Amino acid sequence: MKNIALLFVLAAVYTTTAQSTTFNGESSLQYKYGMIWTQIGDKYGLLAKDGTELIPTEYESLNYKFGWIWTEKDGRFGLMTKKGVELIPTEYESLNYKFGWIWTKKDGKYGLMTKKGDELIPPEYESLDYKFGMIWTVKDGKQGLMNKHGKEIASNKYTFGE
Repeated sequence: MKNIALLFVLAAVYTTTAQSTTFNGESSLQYKYGMIWTQIGDKYGLLAKDGTELIPTEYESLNYKFGWIWTEKDGRFGLMTKKGVELIPTEYESLNYKFGWIWTKKDGKYGLMTKKGDELIPPEYESLDYKFGMIWTVKDGKQGLMNKHGKEIASNKYTFGE
């Protein structure tokens, strides 16, 4: 009976940890988060359990965080669902998730997107910050405020310290 219990424990550990196989050091398959992660050379992609390609093996980096696949290609970042649906194109200098939004940087300017990839605030600000329940903006060296839905409260006409 102890052997059967040990067998079940080992089977549970084996099926819940990431499994990988490397072929000639140039390509690999790894199973984790319910997906098959592919690598060919220095490019990465994803397959479904049935072998359907979810994300082509053409990305420099793929990471699974907060329920999304974070992509990197040609030094730019984007966001996809686990099913390979593009939420945010891989064209941003940086993406971060905090306070329930995706904080974006494109062409040196900052913006915000929703979790579904909808643009809340276009990337046209020198700085964005969230405090006191409002989004503090800086554009052309002037401060402004927006509510959490991206609606302007105060236009960017205030200098610092006023």
